[in-house]
Amino acid sequence: MKLMTLRKKRIGIFAIITALMLSTIFIQAQAYTLHGRRLEKKLVFVPYKSFGSTTISHFNEAFWEWNKECDIYQLKRTTTTHSDTDYYTSASPTNKIYKVFNSSDNAPASAMIKCNISSPYDKVESASININPYRPLSNGAAANTYDVWTIFIHEAGHILGFNHSSLYYSVMNVYPAGTINRYLSSSDIDGINYLYK
Repeated sequence: MKLMTLRKKRIGIFAIITALMLSTIFIQAQAYTLHGRRLEKKLVFVPYKSFGSTTISHFNEAFWEWNKECDIYQLKRTTTTHSDTDYYTSASPTNKIYKVFNSSDNAPASAMIKCNISSPYDKVESASININPYRPLSNGAAANTYDVWTIFIHEAGHILGFNHSSLYYSVMNVYPAGTINRYLSSSDIDGINYLYK
C-alpha cells in the first residue's frame, strides 16, 4: 500500500514538473506579438530642433538596442534637425521625430507608420515618432515622469513590427510613469530574430 502511494506521489510530482516545463515553453512562445509588418529598408529619422543632446543620445541608444539584435542597422538618425509640428495633421509619416504637445493624447509618445501591403508581411515604407511633452518627460529616473529612452525604444519596436506585450520585462509593455526599461528582454530579442533572421 505504501509503495502504491509513493508511486502515485512520484507520478504526481512528475506531472507537475512536466506541466510547469510545458507552460514555460508556451509562455515563451507567446511572449511577443507582431503587427504583421516588417521594415524592409533603412529609415533615417530627422529629430525636432529643440531636443537636447542627452535626449538625442537616448534616441541613438534606443535605435542601437534594436539594430544590434537584428544585425541590419535599419533605424538611424541624421545630424540635421527639423521644425515641423504637423505630426497629428500630416497625411503620411516622413521619418521625423516630433515634439508636439497634445493634451488629448494619453500616451507620452506615439508612432505613425506607412506600409506597402504585401505578403507575408506589410513592408514599412516610412514612419514618424512623436514625443508628447504634455506628459511629464525626463531623461532618467525622475518620479512620475516618462523616461524618454524607455518610451522611444518602445515606439521603435512598433516601427519594426511589434505589438504591445503583457510581459513586464519587455520594452513593448505599456509602462506607467516612473518606469525605466531601456534594454531588450530575451522575448524582444526572440521576436526580432523571428522577424529579421
